Amino acid sequence: VVFQFLISITIIIGTMVVYNQLSYMRSKDIGFDKENILCIRRPDALKNHIESFKTELLKNSNVLSVGNSSTIPGKQRYSNNAMFVENDPDKNTYLLMQNRVSLEYPKVMGFELTEGRFFDKSYGTDSTAIILNETAVKVLGLEAPVIGKNLQVPQGEGQWFNLPIIGVMKDYNIESLHLDIAPVALTVMRGNQEGYLVVRLNKNNIRETVEFIEKTWNSYSYTMPFNYFFFKEDYNKLYNAEAKTGKIFTVFAILAILIASLGLLGLITYTALVKTKEIGIRKAHGASVASIVKLLSTEIVKLVFIASIIAWPVAYFGTNYWLNSFADRIDVSWIYYVGGTLITLAIGWISISYQTIKVALSNPVDALRYE
Repeated sequence: VVFQFLISITIIIGTMVVYNQLSYMRSKDIGFDKENILCIRRPDALKNHIESFKTELLKNSNVLSVGNSSTIPGKQRYSNNAMFVENDPDKNTYLLMQNRVSLEYPKVMGFELTEGRFFDKSYGTDSTAIILNETAVKVLGLEAPVIGKNLQVPQGEGQWFNLPIIGVMKDYNIESLHLDIAPVALTVMRGNQEGYLVVRLNKNNIRETVEFIEKTWNSYSYTMPFNYFFFKEDYNKLYNAEAKTGKIFTVFAILAILIASLGLLGLITYTALVKTKEIGIRKAHGASVASIVKLLSTEIVKLVFIASIIAWPVAYFGTNYWLNSFADRIDVSWIYYVGGTLITLAIGWISISYQTIKVALSNPVDALRYE
């Protein structure tokens, strides 16, 4: 029974940790607003009509903003490009995760600025500008002021193409929380390239708005079907493995609790049988129902306590081993361990309550006659 309790407590603690980590990942501030963003695949099918398409969408009051990019957070199409810092005598090479975007893209995604500004069509020089996240600034070793400095891309022997820094964004996750924040650079997309078109929607009348977008898409593109998804749902798929782990833990927790409850019921039945005459004598001397129930239940508390002493270290090392695979993780509080024990104790009490109360209410005469 102690072993069954040990397994139950360990799995219950593990289940709570998995679900809390999953909840943390889904609710954590990832550096931008992932709500109400509709993503359309392959906007390159619109060819040179993409700006007209965006303008047409913005005529709908439920479409707040539209942009496009070569990739979006959660996808793997970031370009890992080598860049150099201007006036660096050592010409150190730095690898940044580059995303080519339209001028409107940063605002559509809801990125937050910590310094400078986003792209703006009123600035003719923005076609060669670059925006970095905070991690990229640290990786490059840039000191304030960052705005106005140039990054360089090699263009041939002794030739460099300058990218002036116009803004610094708050860090955001382009991958799951398993990985550290990557150094990200945004540059302006030239022409219309393969990637994603992102549409920020009003939360009202989403179905009607999607139908309007599809109708508009079909009027501009006859070669590519309207293939869309909602960003939040797609981004949360990064944690499908954790969701499956949580379900598996839940199933095992239920099975372990059922098995432990059956074992506990057998133990209580046996204990009541062994103590039949003792219970009869106690009742004959005026023992209350509560005291008899306490007599039978005390051993259960002892068993849960012993199981907890063993289960807590096992759960601690097991959950920490699993959580170490995340760059951003929850802290496992003592509440998880106490909670696992209390849940097991409560379930154990429920499983034996009928039997203990039945014995406590039995006629002491019958108990004294028991052979």
